[in-house]
Amino acid sequence: LLPLSLLSSLHNAYAATTRLSASQQKKTEAREKAIKMAKMRAAGQDVVGMTKEAAELRSYELRKKKKKGILKRREASLAQVLFPGASPEEYVAGERIPAFVELVESKKTQLPFEYYDLPTCPEPHEKIQKRFKWRKNLGSRLMGHQHKMAPFIFSAKGDVSCTTLCMMEVGPKNIRWMRKLVDRQYRINLTLDQLPV
Repeated sequence: LLPLSLLSSLHNAYAATTRLSASQQKKTEAREKAIKMAKMRAAGQDVVGMTKEAAELRSYELRKKKKKGILKRREASLAQVLFPGASPEEYVAGERIPAFVELVESKKTQLPFEYYDLPTCPEPHEKIQKRFKWRKNLGSRLMGHQHKMAPFIFSAKGDVSCTTLCMMEVGPKNIRWMRKLVDRQYRINLTLDQLPV
């Protein structure tokens, strides 16, 4: 008779190898399925047809989308998923807080301007804009709000003294235009951490 400890260790080793082989088998099946679907797409198989192959391709595409999931980029709380524009955001000390600008609007006139139509600093680089994307809630989607990344830099729990953002030359024509905008009470709508500033 074998001792009980030896039997349990043999059983654990056998279970680990079967688990490993099952996961390897799933990976190979998934790889084969992906190759098969790629060949079907290359052969010109449509997704909207009523054939068995079209249904299989639709099912595969849907399963692939489900695997991506809601929380793809970073972990989020349930409140952030359910209420994307209204949930609180947590920042680490020194982390950059994105600021967004909307249209430049006036209560006197009905003609809004884009923020970057004004003689201001240029838009941030595309990489920065992709990193800090505005998450629209249902209300802002229905209102058609177009938020663009502001050129201002804010960081959490950071004391920053007066710094130069950029140097620009503004001609006399633009100065007259800016004075008219001030006289007509145009205001810039700036949003910091989903809150109006």
